[in-house]
Amino acid sequence: MTDPVNDGTPAPTTLSISVKGVADAGLEAQLRSWVDSGPNEPVTAEQITQAVGKDELARTAESLGRDPGDLAADIALALPQLIDMASPDGSAGLVQAKVNNVVLNQTPQMVVGETESNVNYRAPLRITASGTDFTPGDYTGTVTMMFDAVPPV
Repeated sequence: MTDPVNDGTPAPTTLSISVKGVADAGLEAQLRSWVDSGPNEPVTAEQITQAVGKDELARTAESLGRDPGDLAADIALALPQLIDMASPDGSAGLVQAKVNNVVLNQTPQMVVGETESNVNYRAPLRITASGTDFTPGDYTGTVTMMFDAVPPV
């Protein structure tokens, strides 16, 4: 995928998971555990696939040259830690958290609006989130995952 505004430079691939999608996939208890101060409940690659949608995950994986199952497994490992780190007191108030080469920012526009932050960026996965103040029944949050369009070497 290329960015026509940026003279054919590879643009990041994005993948969004809504809080509603997570809840609809039956992961509301897991999400609550990631936000709360207790231990994080795990999530499986299959559950991530259900929350994201098989077609959307396949599209993202194809643009990265990755297997959809492997990508879902990577997301399943990183997402609980990232959301937990971004909500240390039970609400998402942290501006940025980082686990290995995976970064969680509170506002996606902070990354999307800064085109130079995407140039030559080769970390395998960057995650941004907005509206993650989780309240039961309030499904307005979105986690947007931005992947480099060129797979890391």
